[in-house]
Amino acid sequence: LGFAIEWQFGPSSFPLGISSPPEGISGAASDPTATTDEFRQAVELMGPLPPPVGGTPFSGRESESEGLRELMENARSGHGSLVMMAGAAGVGKTRLALEAATYASRRGCGFLLGRCYEREEPRPYLPFEEIIEMALREAPSMQEFRSAIADNATELAQIAPRLREVFPDIPPRLELPPQETRRYLFHSVTEFFI
Repeated sequence: LGFAIEWQFGPSSFPLGISSPPEGISGAASDPTATTDEFRQAVELMGPLPPPVGGTPFSGRESESEGLRELMENARSGHGSLVMMAGAAGVGKTRLALEAATYASRRGCGFLLGRCYEREEPRPYLPFEEIIEMALREAPSMQEFRSAIADNATELAQIAPRLREVFPDIPPRLELPPQETRRYLFHSVTEFFI
C-alpha cells in the first residue's frame, strides 16, 4: 500500500487522542510485579526513555494517519509491511510515527523506537541501538530478554555496547572477514526482531 504524504499545518483535534505517554513507553520497568532490583538497575543503566508525545495538537495528517492505522490493522491480521517516511527536517515525520505507535499501543501492539540525530561523529546504527535498549526496558525480566537475544547477543552488543554491562556473559565477537561480519550482524538483528 502506498500513499503520498501531503503536509498540512493547522488547528485540529488529536486524531489518536494523545493525552498521556504512550502505553508502550511505560514499560516493564515501571511494573513492580514484573521486575527485580537487578532488572531496575539494568534499565537505569540503559538511560532514560525518549520524551512522550504531547504538547501541541497533531493536525492535518488525516490521510497519512489513516494509511498507517490501516497498515497496523493489516499487521495485526498477519500481513506485515514496512513503512519508510522521508522529508525535510521539521515536517513532522517523528510525530507521525509516534502517533502511529501510540495508536498501535492502544490496540494492544508493542512498538520499539529508535531515532536518528544530527551528530558530528557518525553512528550509523544508533536507531537500532536505541531499539535494542528499549526492548530491554520493555522486557518482562532480564532473563527473558537474555533468552530472546540468545546466540545473537554478541552481534547485538556490537550495536548496543551497554548490553555487555548488563550481561557480562556475552561472549567476544567472532573474527570474520569484513563482508561476513556485516552479513552476520544484519542476520542477527533480523533474527532478534523476528
